[in-house]
Amino acid sequence: MNKPKRGGKPKGQKQMHAPESAQKSGDPMMELRKRIAELSRSKEMLERMNASIQDEIEKITRHHLIFSRKLLEMLENDRRDLAMMLYDYAGQVLIGLKMDLEELEKKGLGGDVLESVGAAKEKTSDLIEFIRKTSRKLRPTVLDNLGLVPATRSLVNDFEKRIDARIDFFSAGMEKRLAPEKETTLFRILQESLENSVRYASADRIYVSLIKIGDRVLLSVEDDGNGFDSDVLSGGSNTGTTGIALMKERTVQAGGEFWIESQPGKGTSVMAEIPAD
Repeated sequence: MNKPKRGGKPKGQKQMHAPESAQKSGDPMMELRKRIAELSRSKEMLERMNASIQDEIEKITRHHLIFSRKLLEMLENDRRDLAMMLYDYAGQVLIGLKMDLEELEKKGLGGDVLESVGAAKEKTSDLIEFIRKTSRKLRPTVLDNLGLVPATRSLVNDFEKRIDARIDFFSAGMEKRLAPEKETTLFRILQESLENSVRYASADRIYVSLIKIGDRVLLSVEDDGNGFDSDVLSGGSNTGTTGIALMKERTVQAGGEFWIESQPGKGTSVMAEIPAD
């Protein structure tokens, strides 16, 4: 009988091996820790990527705001320069021409000539009035000299002369003037809103309010006109959306918020709120 060698196994007895899958898998807890570490590294990488993207978005936003502010400043400067050129040069030339025509009338010219002179003088007067109104629209001197509330009253009066609708204006808490750029912002929003009411809404009644509440100033323009589907604001299919986008951009540049609400047949409400200081 064969005896097994010391330390050996009996002859004919099979040696037991761990399953191949167990050898490959190793320690399950170690594998789990590896997976957790990988997930943690992936999470950190995603957080860094997200922070980088947010930084880029903030940079783009800042650049956009600076660029938009400069564009608006250029627009206002161009309007001011054009208004001054119209009033100081073209307006004065036409006034001189009108005076010359009046002198001709006094010289007792023939009937046909006198009639022609009278017609020319009337056309000159119409052109002087047109230039005056255009100059005020481009840059109203009342806004620079007297402030937002008087300029708003003047604008409302001008619109009431042009249209059949009645415009009611109410203001409160506006005894102190705002910074010039903020007065310009609100005045331009009001101007564009009234133009839209006249051009698109066919309104019978328009309500304008300018109210200071605490450290905020709220401008609202409401009409009872045709209204529109607010979905067109995102579609950009209406030419009026350009003016609305510009009103919103002006409000954002002033550090405020802009809203517009409208439904077909139920009128339109435009609101802009900006800091008073």
